[in-house]
Amino acid sequence: MPPTTASRRHTAWCVVLLWWVAGCASPFSAVPVQPLRPGPTPGWGPGEFSRASQALLDARGWGSLWRARPAAALRDLEPALTGPAGRRALVELALAAGMEAQRRGDRAGDVDGFYLCAAEHAADLGLDPGAGGEEEEEDRHFARRAQDFALSRLLDRHGSALWDSRPEAPAFVPGPTRRYQWDRQPLPASGEDPTPWQRVVPVDRFRIRDGPAIGPVPGWGAACVGKVGTAPTRPGLAAASGGLGPPPGTWVPLTLTVDFGPPAPMRTVAFRLHDRRRTEFLEIAGRSQPLAGDFATPFAVRTRELDRQNLLSLGLRRFLQGDRFSEDTGLHALETPDTDRIPVVLVHGLLSEPNTWRFLHAALLADPEIRRRYQFLVFQYPSSTPVQWSSTRLRQSLADWQRRMDPDGVHTNLHRMILVGHSMGGLLSRLQIVRGGEGLYRRYFTRPVEALRLEESQRRLVRDMFFFEPNPRVGQVVFICVPHGGSPLATDWPGRFARYVARLPITALETTAGLVTLNPDALTLRGRLMPGSSIDSLQPDGDTARLLQELPMDPRVRVASIIGCLEGCGTPEASSDGVVPYRSSHLEGVPETVIPCGHSGHNHPLCAERVRHLLLDPARP
Repeated sequence: MPPTTASRRHTAWCVVLLWWVAGCASPFSAVPVQPLRPGPTPGWGPGEFSRASQALLDARGWGSLWRARPAAALRDLEPALTGPAGRRALVELALAAGMEAQRRGDRAGDVDGFYLCAAEHAADLGLDPGAGGEEEEEDRHFARRAQDFALSRLLDRHGSALWDSRPEAPAFVPGPTRRYQWDRQPLPASGEDPTPWQRVVPVDRFRIRDGPAIGPVPGWGAACVGKVGTAPTRPGLAAASGGLGPPPGTWVPLTLTVDFGPPAPMRTVAFRLHDRRRTEFLEIAGRSQPLAGDFATPFAVRTRELDRQNLLSLGLRRFLQGDRFSEDTGLHALETPDTDRIPVVLVHGLLSEPNTWRFLHAALLADPEIRRRYQFLVFQYPSSTPVQWSSTRLRQSLADWQRRMDPDGVHTNLHRMILVGHSMGGLLSRLQIVRGGEGLYRRYFTRPVEALRLEESQRRLVRDMFFFEPNPRVGQVVFICVPHGGSPLATDWPGRFARYVARLPITALETTAGLVTLNPDALTLRGRLMPGSSIDSLQPDGDTARLLQELPMDPRVRVASIIGCLEGCGTPEASSDGVVPYRSSHLEGVPETVIPCGHSGHNHPLCAERVRHLLLDPARP
């Protein structure tokens, strides 16, 4: 029978509801801006002159006349203006000249030379040991900001040609006071990140909208964001990454630096790109210097990209079209992995996807101790799949990643993995620290797994789903707004509709079909109801909730809960986060923190602060 107009309207409204719940109108996004037209700034901004600098220009007779002949003004002023005040005047003049030339279209080809001149004098000013004090610190702050702007504009103009010899770019650049020779390398220097970048953009090309109050990290270089490419751009990089690096499309924080050779009429210039998560300090001019960095903008840029690409959020599409996205299921690094830092795996919930962690991840990365001690990964899966199926894939993904990263089991930090699960993702995480076995298997089957009529790959999946041990390499689990006892929405009309539109991965459907059609006499009543969908897994007092009560968590694993409580709900015991009641999130004997928020508690600053505290707990060995 064809659907009626009323049923079509009801379905449309339900899709809109799911769209809203999934967060399609995403906050914490990036808005493009034009750096050559900076808005009002409380202090100095590129293109402006301080009073002291303007006085020096006036004293030398250039005043505003430099606009007609900026290169001549710099040639005349460079030998005359010495000391910090003179160097600052030269930097401000070179930046202003470069910006004006760029606005006019660079008809004379002078823009690169002006920006290199500004970066050169900024380095001389900021790296001079000086005598210390507040004035020197102010000069250093100015020099870093000025060089950041100059390098960002050069990156805008030339992209990867700044550091890679393969793209076409001029070998020599005429500057106002000297010529510059670019020293570009076909391969990254030792210790530099080998990731193939599809695109690298300075962060000052964006403004964050509705994001956390996380400022950039001050330091040398230009803070950038880089998009991981789909294929290596240099020989041998595929083997170097080992297939464990960030997946294509990931945006990560980078820093562009410049090294100037000895002063000479022809001065060499070498640009280097650094993965900011892996490099905090760099030796510049014989001293260890902090690198500039921005750990919030990459997430905002990724959100903007996802919102522009799709009407529906990625999480909702994975729920509605689980059969199309099942191949993407797995563990994905958010940075180039290493064996020295503790892995933190973020597991999203229903109708969600990895980008939902942008608030929490950015807030955690703002702490240098977190950056030093931890590396972050996400588990990506179609959230329509039942909890037991998805938890099995998570278990397999963790084992595969750990086996590839540490085949000999000698890197101790990789044995201290931390799982952070939001909502349904917390149920997947909980199932990593419990024990399955014959008792669990007999809830669904009456015959041994070896006696089931299945293909070997399906038999292996069933065995992995029911016979497992607590993961010995998981040392801590953090639950955020997790429905351990289910959610009422799973049985209300939104849940009934979601169950109707959810599509399961082909693997789950094929295995279920094989079990039901070839083994009807080997299934219990529960077994005949498999696999259902994730909505079935979230029913209050349902099979999954009862199963979790029967499987005790590994006592050696540290567990903590963060529970949301909407305002006006009275006592926490009678409260709810709007989706999960407190009584469902509460676990007897587990330390918990109640925060004033809805179900998206992982987006709340208090949640980030609590997770940060759990990661940096001094009781941790």
